[in-house]
Amino acid sequence: MIPLENEDIVDPIMKYGKDVINSDIFRSGFHQRHHMKMTVADHSMDVTITALKISHALNRLHIHTDEKTIVEGALCHDLGILGRDEKFHSNHEMSVMHPILSVDETKKLIPDMDEKLEGVVRRHMWPASDITMPPNSKEGLIVMLADKYSATCEFMAIAVGRRFKAKAREELCDICIEPTSAAAAQPA
Repeated sequence: MIPLENEDIVDPIMKYGKDVINSDIFRSGFHQRHHMKMTVADHSMDVTITALKISHALNRLHIHTDEKTIVEGALCHDLGILGRDEKFHSNHEMSVMHPILSVDETKKLIPDMDEKLEGVVRRHMWPASDITMPPNSKEGLIVMLADKYSATCEFMAIAVGRRFKAKAREELCDICIEPTSAAAAQPA
């Protein structure tokens, strides 16, 4: 389902996401557990791959999307979770607050972040965080759906999907992460 030799996936991630992936903030996500067996960075890579697949399916239907916003939003959507044990007192507090903190972290990586990207990151938890703030762009809807799909697969432990997506993530990391960064990106 997600062959990484598919340049439709690799090219936009290399073009729009390589700097994010190689940042210290994102790489620290390889050391933070998320959804029981994943890391924040692994989950974000899954969301990015899934979101690009959805985007390409929509493009085939002549519904055009902004790949740059999708890649940046998917990679950055959960950065506010990093350091969760020190930041949040409950899972509910984390669900509500991490999108806001993720926007702050995204601004550090992408200082010229536009309103659309901010909306993608801020609104990705809908409807779990703020029912009054649904996604306000196609790209936001795509990232929100990709996040829910990826999280569901992670929680339900769909063995075939996880094995395949894990291989795809590893290949993508091999392609995107600079050699000096690879050692730092390995989980402890």
